Amino acid sequence: MEKKIVFGILFCVLLLESFLDLKKREISLRLCLLGIVFRVLFLIFYQDISWGNALLGSTLGLCFFGISFLTREKIGYGDGFMVLLTGFYLGLFAMIRLLLYSFIILFLVSVLLYVVVKNKKEIRIPYIPFLFLGLFLEALL
Repeated sequence: MEKKIVFGILFCVLLLESFLDLKKREISLRLCLLGIVFRVLFLIFYQDISWGNALLGSTLGLCFFGISFLTREKIGYGDGFMVLLTGFYLGLFAMIRLLLYSFIILFLVSVLLYVVVKNKKEIRIPYIPFLFLGLFLEALL
């Protein structure tokens, strides 16, 4: 039961952040911090995954921060923050699966956009909606 609640909270946070990313190309840090508070409380009281696994899952977000810095924010810091948050909820291996799903979906959409859009330099794709779709796939599979 606790896993469903934790997953539901993450699902709602990613859904809301996806809409913000699509509409404004930004995320809500307040919503992220609220998500972190809920996760810490669930880890303290229910410990559905170990603290170590949650922290290892978060390290993938730190990798995204590094990529964001190296690419001068071609991948935004907000994406890194959301990967960090999602990894904190799911743990390392579930987060790796989720990233794999989200990258596959992103690749397919990117290829489609590349074929359809005439001015290729104008293509900018927000990542958080694909992270949400990856979470949805993770829930189904």
